[in-house]
Amino acid sequence: MRRRFLPRECRGFHADVLMNIEKNLALQHLVEQHIKTLSDEEGISIDIIKRGLEQGTMVLLANPNHNLVHPTLIGQPARIKINANLGTSPLNSCLDEELQKLRVAEEAGTDAVMDLSTHGDLDAIRRTMLAKTHCVLGTVPIY
Repeated sequence: MRRRFLPRECRGFHADVLMNIEKNLALQHLVEQHIKTLSDEEGISIDIIKRGLEQGTMVLLANPNHNLVHPTLIGQPARIKINANLGTSPLNSCLDEELQKLRVAEEAGTDAVMDLSTHGDLDAIRRTMLAKTHCVLGTVPIY
């Protein structure tokens, strides 16, 4: 039996709270700018994308500060995405090696990259990655 720890309306963003496209100006701008391309790439209608965003079954990843980013839809019924994890550690924190890993991930067709770096100049690593990739780039906090 699959357990659900959160009520359905608390999973993702609830349409009445934040994901109403008309109320979220940043999302509205991104949707208007990229909806046709996203529809063509995903093979789903514009209406289905908008409904998915409003209902919280889809999210649009596209940091407006990431100049090269290729906006990406995650969730149903969008296609399955490929994610690559990379990052530095106390044993190895070479920026050039991280950029090489990033290039290899892009060549392999990744849609998103998670930088799991824990050592070195994390700000410089992430800024450089943002400047060099079209992939959606995420990070995780260090606890």
